[in-house]
Amino acid sequence: MAEISIAAGSVAAIVSPAANQIATVTARGIAGGTIVPGQVLYADPSANNQLKPAQATNALQASNVVGIALGSANPNQPVTYAIGGDVQLQSASAPLVASGSVYVLAAGTAGNIVSTNDGAAPAAGSGNFSSIIGIGNAPAVSGTTNVLRLVVMPAAVRL
Repeated sequence: MAEISIAAGSVAAIVSPAANQIATVTARGIAGGTIVPGQVLYADPSANNQLKPAQATNALQASNVVGIALGSANPNQPVTYAIGGDVQLQSASAPLVASGSVYVLAAGTAGNIVSTNDGAAPAAGSGNFSSIIGIGNAPAVSGTTNVLRLVVMPAAVRL
């Protein structure tokens, strides 16, 4: 398996949650770089907390993770992002979000997530920084698939 690259056109906030889901909680900010839906974002304290795609190889980014982009934006444009609740994420290719799996910030590509069960996840001794993003919340439920329960914990624990 590998990092999950989210298909930009299939990221959706959950506004009418099913029985085992929670409505998406959102926030807005200003993009500090190009952002596409589904990317994990961090607020860059060295750039007026503008939002940028985060990567586990950088302590500053991993320690300032704020959520997942729900829309796209170019630099200096507003962007809406999810900070809590459930979000529908459809992977551009396998692997898909699996129920019960814990997802962390990925080290390979900025903005991606990876399951802690995956060999591509940041590992002990790698020098990367671990930040929890969420937990897979059930497969197909009421017409939705690949639901991620956001539990954003920007711990930036050095591995």
